[in-house]
Amino acid sequence: MVSSNRDQQDTRSHAIDFTKGLLVIFMVLYHALNYSTKLYLGFKYLAFLPPSFIFITGFLIARVYFQRLPSADQATSRRMVVRACKLLLLFTALNVVANLISSRNYNGQELSIELFFANWVDIYFKGAASLAVFEVLLPIAYVLVLGPILLCLHRMNDMIVPFAAVLMIVVLTIVERHQGIPTNVSMMTAGLLGAAMGRIEKSRLNALDAYWYIPTSLFVAFVVIAHETNVISQSFLLQLTGVIVALATLYGIGGRFRKPAWLIRRIVVLGNYSLLAYIMQIAFLQVLFRKLGRPEPDSPEFFVFFAATLVFTSLAVE
Repeated sequence: MVSSNRDQQDTRSHAIDFTKGLLVIFMVLYHALNYSTKLYLGFKYLAFLPPSFIFITGFLIARVYFQRLPSADQATSRRMVVRACKLLLLFTALNVVANLISSRNYNGQELSIELFFANWVDIYFKGAASLAVFEVLLPIAYVLVLGPILLCLHRMNDMIVPFAAVLMIVVLTIVERHQGIPTNVSMMTAGLLGAAMGRIEKSRLNALDAYWYIPTSLFVAFVVIAHETNVISQSFLLQLTGVIVALATLYGIGGRFRKPAWLIRRIVVLGNYSLLAYIMQIAFLQVLFRKLGRPEPDSPEFFVFFAATLVFTSLAVE
């Protein structure tokens, strides 16, 4: 969700931007479902979506900053920390505004400035989504804070970051058996995995163009499993697997298909400004929710929710 044309102009690819753009469209559907009468459907079928943005943040850190000369490490580290601080300030400001203009969020949770700051430990460290809005900004900021450490570890040995990602996944998988995993920790692990996979050679990633149907078939299988059970949304390891499968599918399709050109360009623009798109769609859905109430997911009103939000988000980004 974090992007910079200046920093990434030499490392961006059409497929990455296309992938981020499609994720924004999925995000509109995810949030529209959150405001429907069956708000659990978003997480059931699109459990891969929130960690996907964190994964891409880590992926781009490795893709952009790991490739730079060591002499630029100090400036690079400072830039990542500054961006993280800006996101933390933005998250706080957005939540203060939300608590001032509304007494309840979309899931009925009471909102107030006092409640927000009284639960700051749960919100900022554990990731209490029910007590805050725009909560995905926090793990993105934390992955950026982690960026200088990852850069340092990469300079020491380029296998340390992948090893750390695997170790963290194993530890959290074991922990999950006995207790819940804090949301921010699981999200940051997705970013760590993204940094590990961001080291993959571009030529190997581009092989997804030719074999796009393999991850696509796996993605369809994940959707079918999600429809029949709740096992994916309830398993940290399966969620991460879903992230990789979904992103591989979108990346492969983005590299394979480039027409119609006008539509593809619009999707790419959404990807370039995914942070703005994230904020604008939630703000717009809040207005629709208060005007129209909660629609049934299979109703014409829900289609209005989804289509109107997507159009508004696209126009705002354009």
